[in-house]
Amino acid sequence: MLGKVNLRERNLREMNKTHKFLIRRRKKMIYKELPLIFGIAGVARCGKDTLGKYLISKLNKSGFPALHISFASELKRDLDSFLKDKLNISAFTDVTSEKDQ
Repeated sequence: MLGKVNLRERNLREMNKTHKFLIRRRKKMIYKELPLIFGIAGVARCGKDTLGKYLISKLNKSGFPALHISFASELKRDLDSFLKDKLNISAFTDVTSEKDQ
């Protein structure tokens, strides 16, 4: 549990890093610092993690702080025991045929 808390704290620190944007409002140019959040969605095994890792690598190399936060991990943790009991599969499986059931 300690590792989980430290990971969340690190993610919150990283998300507090911002990017500068030039925003145009009513003929005025305003500079703001905002965090960028990208969401990637798709069906199982379509390359979401691969794309995310690629984008993080490119952004970090370009000097923009980037990190991966999986919103599905908590849901999978909660559902894993239920799925094992009822369907005999794990929520964390990498086997495509099991996901297609």
